[in-house]
Amino acid sequence: MRHLAISAAFAAGLLASWLFMTVSHGSAHAAVRVPNRAVVLSVGDRFRVEDAPLGCRVTRVREFGSRVFVDCRRGGLLTGSFGTLISEREAMIVHFRNARTAKVVFQAEHEGRSQACH
Repeated sequence: MRHLAISAAFAAGLLASWLFMTVSHGSAHAAVRVPNRAVVLSVGDRFRVEDAPLGCRVTRVREFGSRVFVDCRRGGLLTGSFGTLISEREAMIVHFRNARTAKVVFQAEHEGRSQACH
């Protein structure tokens, strides 16, 4: 009986910790793997790709009407590397001039036009 009480207390503690993370961070569930099920992310959430030095975040881009984009880039130094921005309307490839500045080098609209930017 004592083992059952300890197990129940441990399970309750885990559940309380998970609920606290979900409420305080908005999407702690994103770290939980559920096969064949999409994970819903919110602005401010980040995710990494397992076994690859890639990271992404969900963000609003002021230069594009504050629309929501998924911004993905490689880990490490950004200077000279490329990244992607994708929204419900368009997709872009950017080239990082330095750690804080990137230039759009290709832009395309879903089911629409595309253009290389020079």
